[in-house]
Amino acid sequence: MSVSIDSDKIAPYLSKSEPEEWRAALTKGDKIDAMDKCGTWYESTVIEGELRPNPTFPTIKVGFR
Repeated sequence: MSVSIDSDKIAPYLSKSEPEEWRAALTKGDKIDAMDKCGTWYESTVIEGELRPNPTFPTIKVGFR
C-alpha cells in the first residue's frame, strides 16, 4: 500500500498518535502502525520511500505484518 507521509493512516510504532515531526524522518525498515483500507491498525514496516527535492506529498510503501 502506498500512503502519503502526512496521512492519518500511519502512526509511530506502537503509538497510533498524531505527532508530525517523526513523519519526515521515515526510512526503509522503520516500524510503524498503519491502518488498512478497512480501518484496522497493524504493526507494519516501511518498505520503500519516495524522495523528491521539494516533497509536497511524498509517499511510502507499507508492508503489513
